Amino acid sequence: MKSELSNKYWFLFVLSCQIVLMALIILWYVNEFLGFMIAALLLFFSIPAFVISIIGFCQSFSFKTKFHWWIFAFGLANLSLIVIYSLAMSPQRKCNAYIMEEHYYKYSDKMFELKDYFNNAIDDSCYLVLEFDKGKLDMIIYNKNSEELRDNPDSLLNLAGITKQELGTIKQKLEEIECIGVQTGFNDTRIWFRRVGWALYGYCLSDYVWTEEQQERIKMNPISVGFNDSVYFWHAGGAVGSDNFPGKEEFEKVKLKEKTSK
Repeated sequence: MKSELSNKYWFLFVLSCQIVLMALIILWYVNEFLGFMIAALLLFFSIPAFVISIIGFCQSFSFKTKFHWWIFAFGLANLSLIVIYSLAMSPQRKCNAYIMEEHYYKYSDKMFELKDYFNNAIDDSCYLVLEFDKGKLDMIIYNKNSEELRDNPDSLLNLAGITKQELGTIKQKLEEIECIGVQTGFNDTRIWFRRVGWALYGYCLSDYVWTEEQQERIKMNPISVGFNDSVYFWHAGGAVGSDNFPGKEEFEKVKLKEKTSK
């Protein structure tokens, strides 16, 4: 088969690859995890589709026939989708202890307001995790025996002791502090700050002041960065990444130097 867009079979092949690529980009934006999994499972199709789409797009620049214009239009649309996606997600693609520190200073009062409201709203008999992914609620409930409870959303809300009005208030408070989730802990509350790929970053807000021994344990834990005597930053690597907090040692050295120089 002649690899020219004037050849209708090559044109249809390239067009199919362009459509597959567009579908993957849109799916990735709607649900990043699902998009990644499908692209990974169909690796032998997604990579050739990407390569062939680029080849076809480059060939379309001659604009010899209507086939060239079709491939150019689809290629330009895919390129635009990639640029829009990158611009929309770029602020959420980066996270470290310095960013979390700045964010905490900006929203610390509202974070503790959310913590108190959340803990007062939920039933003490359950362990609750709430996340709003692009506005969509993801909810997990565990009972005191650490057994995950699954049911329809309304039933889970009833089990957690949360009304729809209270859920709406929690969502609003999360949006005000530019965070994505909140969960109960053991004498503390965890606020989910940001997802970067598979990784998750967040804040742990304690109900009381930690002892020096507890603070030392937090400092020695590779997944956490101690910030003060009742707050630390945490990191979870996800299914394929390390849980160790990136840049932990550097951040702690800088903060120690700042503290000793005062």
